[in-house]
Amino acid sequence: MSPYRNLPEMLAAAEENLAAKLKQRDELNVAIIQAQDQVQGLRILIMRNALAAQAENQQQTLVGLTEAIRSILRLRNVPMTAGDVKNALDLLGFNFGGISNPSAAVHNTLKRMAETLELTFIPESKAYRIPPWIEAAKAAVGRNPTAMERFKQAHQAKLARETASKTPGQQIADLKAIQEKHK
Repeated sequence: MSPYRNLPEMLAAAEENLAAKLKQRDELNVAIIQAQDQVQGLRILIMRNALAAQAENQQQTLVGLTEAIRSILRLRNVPMTAGDVKNALDLLGFNFGGISNPSAAVHNTLKRMAETLELTFIPESKAYRIPPWIEAAKAAVGRNPTAMERFKQAHQAKLARETASKTPGQQIADLKAIQEKHK
């Protein structure tokens, strides 16, 4: 018996084996593609959940920065620098999550509040405080925003009239006297 006599049978068996392995490889390729798709889908879900959690975290901030600053200044009732206010907010656990530069945000908010006369800026100490007239106005007019706005406008007009009739030296002396009175 010649060893080559079984060659056609061996070839057929090898071809069958090769075909079976190719089929297995193709099935594995399909399984790999499906697994890759699943991994990519899960990554997308994780990213969506992270973004949703971040958005939810920002929405959960029920007290905004301006209102938090008002509360701190009212509770402390002493002039505070921007750094003092920022530190107080940190200690209270205020969520600065959506703010890229919290110190600048606090400083800009304080400046804006001073520009609208909601706060008084004390240049010597670079501190801010709630002016006494605001508390008096709130007591006098209640929580009516229109009445509060009229009171504020009247106060601004009164300050403008008083300031216009005084020399710069008198204005500075008056400011210093007011600051000393309210320390």
